[in-house]
Amino acid sequence: RIMGPELRRVLVLFDSDITSAVAIRESFADRRHYQVGAVSADIHQVSQFDDWQARISQARQQGYDALIIGLYQTLRDEHDRVMDGQQVLAWTAQHSPIPPFAFWDFSVGPDKAIGGLVQFGQVQGEAAASLALEILAGAKPSSLTPRAAENGQYLFSRSGLARWQLQLPEELLDKVYWTE
Repeated sequence: RIMGPELRRVLVLFDSDITSAVAIRESFADRRHYQVGAVSADIHQVSQFDDWQARISQARQQGYDALIIGLYQTLRDEHDRVMDGQQVLAWTAQHSPIPPFAFWDFSVGPDKAIGGLVQFGQVQGEAAASLALEILAGAKPSSLTPRAAENGQYLFSRSGLARWQLQLPEELLDKVYWTE
């Protein structure tokens, strides 16, 4: 609804860490192509920062209308060292030829992603704490299933929306949290 009917293809990028693999398995049933109405999403995991850069730099040429940033904290540089996540995020926000959105609250803000229906680390921590309390009360860990927060919240950056000349639909405005 934010980008209007011209939104047709979305590039979703994750690093190649196990956390990303689990997120893709749990959220997308391990599918690398996803269709939601008229919008198709291609989901990719990459391990190297130069691959991340190339995919983003070529996104518009490859027909993508928007970028969704998954996890990016374990991308590696040309010396196989883990990149600083904030550097990856800043480069992505500065160089993306298409509007960047995000899944996580820590990825949204000035010089970061525009926003999205995001998960908050605190809510995820509360879900993990409830599991820990069950174990401390005597439950066997093998008897428990993974638990994640079910609902996200709308979080947006005013400067990100302005940069991309996007406006939120009126019906979302009273549901949005702002980074600035």
